[in-house]
Amino acid sequence: MTDLARVHEALLSRDHAKALEALLVAWRGNREPALAAMIAHLTRALEPSIAPLEATGPKQMHQAWLTRAKRGDLVDLAMLLRDLFDGPPAHIRARLEALDVYEADPRIAARLVEYVDESGDWLPNTPVGTAIFKALARHGDGGVMGPLRAFAAPDAEDHAWRARKLDALEVAVGKYRVTPLDRAARDVLARVAAIAAGPTTGEASFVAAARDPEARMVATDRLLEEGGPRGEFVILQQLKRTRALTPAERSREQALLVAHRKQWMGGVAKILDPAKAVFEDGVLVGGEVECGTDDLSKVIDAPQWSTVRFVDFGGWKPDLALLRRWPTITRVSMTGADALVAVANAAPALALTGVCYFGPEGERTSTAERAALLVAPGLPALEELTISGYRHAPTALAWILGGALARRLRRIRITRRLGAYDAESVVSLTELLTMLADAPANLEVGTLGSTAGPRIDVSRDDRGRFTRAVVGFVPPKQDVRSQFDKLLAALAGTPKGLLTSVTIDPTLTAPTKAHRARLDAIVAAMI
Repeated sequence: MTDLARVHEALLSRDHAKALEALLVAWRGNREPALAAMIAHLTRALEPSIAPLEATGPKQMHQAWLTRAKRGDLVDLAMLLRDLFDGPPAHIRARLEALDVYEADPRIAARLVEYVDESGDWLPNTPVGTAIFKALARHGDGGVMGPLRAFAAPDAEDHAWRARKLDALEVAVGKYRVTPLDRAARDVLARVAAIAAGPTTGEASFVAAARDPEARMVATDRLLEEGGPRGEFVILQQLKRTRALTPAERSREQALLVAHRKQWMGGVAKILDPAKAVFEDGVLVGGEVECGTDDLSKVIDAPQWSTVRFVDFGGWKPDLALLRRWPTITRVSMTGADALVAVANAAPALALTGVCYFGPEGERTSTAERAALLVAPGLPALEELTISGYRHAPTALAWILGGALARRLRRIRITRRLGAYDAESVVSLTELLTMLADAPANLEVGTLGSTAGPRIDVSRDDRGRFTRAVVGFVPPKQDVRSQFDKLLAALAGTPKGLLTSVTIDPTLTAPTKAHRARLDAIVAAMI
């Protein structure tokens, strides 16, 4: 019986693991790309049955990874490869060495090629880079060379090293036997593919039904019947809607998430940081862009985007193509006036209902940028605007609050650091309180300060004006005496009438008698 015939027989008996083993034997004797593709296909069918790694922190996860790798289990390899490069260089190198327990496997080569492609120009001449090419020479075939050609581009860093590695790799993989499949082998492979495809898996059904609650319930039942980790994760997350999870349940939820989030994110994991991904009811709903959106075109149609509601672009430029392709993304966060104005002027318009804007320290916007945001033709559906960040200049906030955009929003929210450590603090606080005196009715003001220093919470009085303040400091172990000195100096420079009451938060650090006396005198003078 040929190796492919053994694969066929194993699949007829629904023994996918045995079929995978026989298919790998066939590939090692003939490193034909069609066989490698079938191995990848069988692996995807087996992934739901893989038990997750039981660990909580990075060190424990690394040890769990190495322990699982020692088994040399062919099914487990899919999960191990997914997390192969999660961690510092020392962990990556140890994991690459641990893969020596496996015989030649095209899945290892495919993951290494994917990583090299993702790394681009910054994969250096290091022990990790050397270990990657050593493994490629063992697990690769002729198909790995095409995707790697750009790696040794003339303008690439360490070009000479890269060129040498590629030349050596081409010689190594060129020694492996590759014989085109004859008609009989192709017929067997076609039957194998048909059987391996089988009915749609519960995981695939769940992804397809992610936006339909009723269909998702049916898909969840199927996941539970199949015994995969996704079904258990869905149930745990749904429990959170009705009651608090027990410590054991929270630990299990986190273990499942850490072990499988990258797989559950699909292609979205190339754009959003898996470590900061947010799941609700078992589906991806939001996350933070990790390294820009240069690779977005490759994964923009990934079905996992369909449930994403919010994206934090951080310091990266917001990708309008993503927001237009998936209007289900209704909330975004971004940094800098350039990013905000680009979104506000988007044409055609976007479906965003919420925007969080982080402004860098000392930012001053131009007249053109101000005019663009005041109208915001690209945000006709916007309801909420949150303005946050480090030491927003009050003058950079006033033009937003005074424009047409602010008047038509349901809610505007401001949070900012006071910067009460320097000479600008008095002017900054005075400007801010002056601006708030005429604030629109839809404005909410969060804590003005930070967890590392002084904070002021302002609220409206009976006439609806922001004239009430509560001050304090967290954490209490800081140098409270000098902090109070600076905050009191800022309050002392506030014009009379801007505040009607100033109190000290009793839940935070208590001031000395001298500081309380100074505060009382300042309040009496300003009111």
